[in-house]
Amino acid sequence: MVFTDAALHILTSSKKAALLEPLKDALQSSAGAELQIIVRSKDQQQQQMGALLDSIRAVDGARVGTLPKEQHSGQLAEVWAQQLADSGLTTCDATAGFADLFSVKDDGEVLNAKKAAFLASKVMQSFVVEKIEDIIDKNKKVKHTKLSEMTEEVILDPPKVGIKLKAENVDIAYPPLFQSGGNYDLKLNAACDDNALHDGVILVSLGSRYQSYCANVSRTYIINPNKAQEAQYGALLAAHEAACAALKEGQPARASMEAAVKTLQEKAPELVERLNKNIGFGMGLEFREGANVLNIKNDKPLRAGQVFTVSLGVSGLQNADATDAKAKTYALQVADTLVVKPGGAAPENLCSAATKLWDKVSYILNDDQEDDVPDALEEVTNGNVMPGGKKLRSDDPNFKSLEQIRREKQEDLLKQKNEETLRRLTAQAAGAAENAERNKVRQISQVKAYEQIEKLPALRELHIAVDSKAEAVFVPIYGVLVPLHITSVR
Repeated sequence: MVFTDAALHILTSSKKAALLEPLKDALQSSAGAELQIIVRSKDQQQQQMGALLDSIRAVDGARVGTLPKEQHSGQLAEVWAQQLADSGLTTCDATAGFADLFSVKDDGEVLNAKKAAFLASKVMQSFVVEKIEDIIDKNKKVKHTKLSEMTEEVILDPPKVGIKLKAENVDIAYPPLFQSGGNYDLKLNAACDDNALHDGVILVSLGSRYQSYCANVSRTYIINPNKAQEAQYGALLAAHEAACAALKEGQPARASMEAAVKTLQEKAPELVERLNKNIGFGMGLEFREGANVLNIKNDKPLRAGQVFTVSLGVSGLQNADATDAKAKTYALQVADTLVVKPGGAAPENLCSAATKLWDKVSYILNDDQEDDVPDALEEVTNGNVMPGGKKLRSDDPNFKSLEQIRREKQEDLLKQKNEETLRRLTAQAAGAAENAERNKVRQISQVKAYEQIEKLPALRELHIAVDSKAEAVFVPIYGVLVPLHITSVR
């Protein structure tokens, strides 16, 4: 393909030419440019390429922009490269220009990024968090690599977390990353090790794709935090929010980094020197758009429709209170995917489904239980330890787990049994004479097993059954269970 100001020239096979033919009118109406399709002929291949080069020479002072990092193979590519080299035309690297062009996404591309981000954040909140809670709660030994494999399977099968996305449209942007136990690497090319998940500081990063468009989310989960860790996380979260808020149309890209550094200097100056040099980058079909890095040197103005991941991380931190060697060194990281909105409006956070609030990512282990009972994972809320065992998160304060419902039912059944036993023992103690006298005095109008038909129990088996609470006996008569009050039976 050769792009000029007036036309787009394409040298291709006859089948592809037929597919491209309907685009002529669309290109003319939308861009005012002509689409010239040249059907490749093996006998005239060099002459056809020469015609393409002539179309470039027709433009005064033309330079040929190329993509040198894109390596093409095949005879056609080799012939074209040789002809271009022998043409005497000046070439230049057009990678940055194309990257800048593709950095602004249209509505359809933004929607794809939103779906990718929602998938990643939903897997983080609905699968990863509950999996970590279960492992810590039951004191299981699960390797980081195993967790990565399990999480990847969920990302590739969205219905597992209740998301109606077709599996063929989704993919991972990189293998899910789990880090804990003092070994932390905040680089993009980091990989999981084979160590078991450690109940200290846990870093999780997920990258997903939808229709090839990327999203990224990272969260930090802290078990048994101290006051210093709470203050550091609060400062990092405030810096992250400031960096995200700076992503406004017309602002230079460096404004995001400046906002993050300024916030850290105010809240936790000791973290500034540990902050990563780049706090994010543009995203799209490429996971990392190298021309749109969020650092102190990037003066490019931000534009509406650009998608960024803002990732703040600090590593090499020391926990002076730790007695476990694996908990002495730790890191903190928070990352979200955002889209720049028009008119200077606040950016849209696409990963809001995965909470990062302190009281939702920090836990405390209950050490007051017996040795033969597994440690319970409990959520920290306003500095208080919630009673009970395993605590799965729910935004509903009245949320009840299946275990809680089961226990309540057992308590109700036990109460009913105790009442029945008490009535039986009381009747026996009163003696047969007293019972007989009571039955004589009892009025027939008082004999009621069920006042309403809706109160009849649902019985499926056609055999004699007893409802002691209602003082009724069910007797099968002509294929129907008929309730009879116990006083009517002699």
